[in-house]
Amino acid sequence: MAQPNGELPKIPRRHARVQATPRPMRALSVWLKDGRLVGAFLALVGILALGYGCFHPRFLVTDDVEVRGQRALPTERAKRESGVQGRNVFLLDPREIEARLTKVPYVRRVRVERWLPNHVRLTIFEHFPGVSWCNSASTDERYLVDEEGVILGPEEPEMPEIIYIVNTDPEAAPLRAHGRVDPEAVQTAQQVFSRLSSDLGIALLPFEYEPGRGITAVAADGWRAVFGTAERLDEKVGKLALLLQRGTPFTEVDLRKPNQIYYY
Repeated sequence: MAQPNGELPKIPRRHARVQATPRPMRALSVWLKDGRLVGAFLALVGILALGYGCFHPRFLVTDDVEVRGQRALPTERAKRESGVQGRNVFLLDPREIEARLTKVPYVRRVRVERWLPNHVRLTIFEHFPGVSWCNSASTDERYLVDEEGVILGPEEPEMPEIIYIVNTDPEAAPLRAHGRVDPEAVQTAQQVFSRLSSDLGIALLPFEYEPGRGITAVAADGWRAVFGTAERLDEKVGKLALLLQRGTPFTEVDLRKPNQIYYY
């Protein structure tokens, strides 16, 4: 209808209606922009990979075993006794591993640590018997010494688990409390005793110590083995065990150089 002034009436213009973005699509767009979707995807991939690693027989299989802390226990024996080689690192039971290794008489406890993808560390804590030291000129005067060679005091009667060392040097100084003896000799005797008595079942008499020659193990069967120090102990014990297994007759064997031993 025309207006009084002759103009046509103005009709309000209607704008085209824009279709709204569905809510799920808007959420997806926001997640893509702020990285949440990528993070969720990566987390899912990680979980799937972890699950795959836990159960796939070829993944995360222990083949890197580190042994530390031990002095007497051979590294290869520790690996073998632990039973971890070739097993899934996630399925290892530290208590089971410690129970296996503490069957060795001189292993007190074991700490088991695991790292991805296939590394296991075994820290061995050993226990050695105490040491009683005396001079050959006065074998009735025996003194307890610690691993550092410090003389603690006279030996108490009926003490269990004692290793005896006799200093054969005729000019050895008299022993007294708070004095010192050769700490390397003390530690060598402890380790040799553990290997020969506990591992090989050899009955031993008191060790002999001589300056410049070191520690000599004396067997109840009558033979003597000069170890000197605990350096390359596993090789020395192996050489001695081989002689005994072969039934080689000898009175004394010098093991101080394992690659060049002498016996008679």
